[in-house]
Amino acid sequence: MIFMFVLEKTTFGRRVYTTGSNEQSAKLAGINVNRTKLITYAISGCMSALSGLILESRAYLRTMMRWHLGL
Repeated sequence: MIFMFVLEKTTFGRRVYTTGSNEQSAKLAGINVNRTKLITYAISGCMSALSGLILESRAYLRTMMRWHLGL
């Protein structure tokens, strides 16, 4: 929901859409394409790391519960 709001209602979201649809026209429109790509990839990497941490914590919890229950 947060990222949907960012993409649809902010100037950064419009820059992402413009860069994704046609990089050359985005450059001609005055958008810093390299910075937009860098920020987008950084956000994507952070979200991937967060999801990996969540999955790992769930697996650790499952393992610890099996160990304590003697299963």
